[in-house]
Amino acid sequence: MKRKLLVLSLDAVGTVDIEEMKRLPNFAKFFEKASGCKTVKSVYPTLTYPAHTSIITGKYPNNHRIVNNLQIQPNRKDSDWFWQRRFIKGTTVYDEAIKKGYKVASLLWPVTAKSNIQYNLPEIWPNRPYENQIAVSFLNGSPLYQLKLNQKFGGLRNGKKQPYLDNFVQQSLLYTLKE
Repeated sequence: MKRKLLVLSLDAVGTVDIEEMKRLPNFAKFFEKASGCKTVKSVYPTLTYPAHTSIITGKYPNNHRIVNNLQIQPNRKDSDWFWQRRFIKGTTVYDEAIKKGYKVASLLWPVTAKSNIQYNLPEIWPNRPYENQIAVSFLNGSPLYQLKLNQKFGGLRNGKKQPYLDNFVQQSLLYTLKE
């Protein structure tokens, strides 16, 4: 039986937050069994996409080439983000896991759109007037997996608004781990 690895990232949570989180009932249970490191230093630039790409590649931003959240697109009002896997130089932990025969799921992990992750709900949103969230997600992730998640938990969401999106992702994660 293959072992499971769960990588959970809480964006913008720092070492100073951990002790407070351990006092919260659900996080207390989580931390009882979790492994962690309190002395992690972030990468420069300290932005979500470069940091998360460093976590999954083991490389600094200048080596994996995700050096910002946003692409430089001077002629666009709203620039696209580095949503797709194709922007990462080199291999990732999920690429290596898939090569070894593991199944991989990803829920809103940055820079995973159009990757080879088998169960992928990528972080991406419509950035053009003719796009909508469902179509953009389906075209960049795992459509059947996303359809199942939307059928079961779509009523919890309200676009990208919080806490609705987190509630949707939490239920999707629990379902994914169970199934």
